Amino acid sequence: MWSRKAAARVAAPLAAAILPWRLNRALSSPQPGKTFASVSGASARWFFGRSLTFWTSPQKLGMRLDTQMSDGGKHRLRSERFIDHSDWSNAVRPEAKLIEHKTMVQLVRYRSAYPEMPVFRELLQRAKKGGPARRLQMHLTTEEMIHAYFRHYLDLIEDIEATGMKDRYALGPYFIPDGKGGSRLSPHQSRNIGVAVAPDNSLVRFLGGRHRLAIAQALGLTLVPVELRLVHADWMLSEVERTGLTPVEAIRRFVGCIPDEGAADRSRRWSVRPQVRPV
Repeated sequence: MWSRKAAARVAAPLAAAILPWRLNRALSSPQPGKTFASVSGASARWFFGRSLTFWTSPQKLGMRLDTQMSDGGKHRLRSERFIDHSDWSNAVRPEAKLIEHKTMVQLVRYRSAYPEMPVFRELLQRAKKGGPARRLQMHLTTEEMIHAYFRHYLDLIEDIEATGMKDRYALGPYFIPDGKGGSRLSPHQSRNIGVAVAPDNSLVRFLGGRHRLAIAQALGLTLVPVELRLVHADWMLSEVERTGLTPVEAIRRFVGCIPDEGAADRSRRWSVRPQVRPV
């Protein structure tokens, strides 16, 4: 039997074909927020393609959105949706509290002296006690694997420092350490840092890129490529009402524009964001 994810991938192209119709229909429903939530992330990705990637300041991404949520007593994944109507008030948390974030910030400071890092010693102790941490889709059960993890990101830090953060879609296959002194192709497609649009028009990190974001913030980068993975239904409704655009047009406008920093309200002017390719 097919898994739920496999079935969703097969259905995504068909769902993408009717996505504009579904979004427009949701506006006239008695509960547009819940109707919007039926739009899957896979269908949106098929429809919008790589135009969901845009560039923004990493310093603005100080918060992250939880992937899981409670819906009617059931635990669901926000990652399955493109538009979410749930309450985010207790689901947004500081990025700086993530252990991966703390590790990358330390690594930027320690560099090749990473074995002296408190986090390195903690990971080593966990491996020796039989409770290894999981990083890069592998359990760090040996000192060699822990070294491979740190060397992988040290190389990334040096590359970003030399050439800047790159659009993942412009790169080739993504390789990660295999824990045995070599490397292996990542089982997951490498995508840009994921972001979600909150009801108040702000961005939060969502799905992927926690290491890269931490590195970008620690290095003081001014721009990084991000990928729109989720929007809140309240934001969608307010944007459609404010601009008179269709939902699809509102999303395209958002990823192609940035708000003026000095504007005082949601009627602020918009300026074109660079390096965005149209669908």
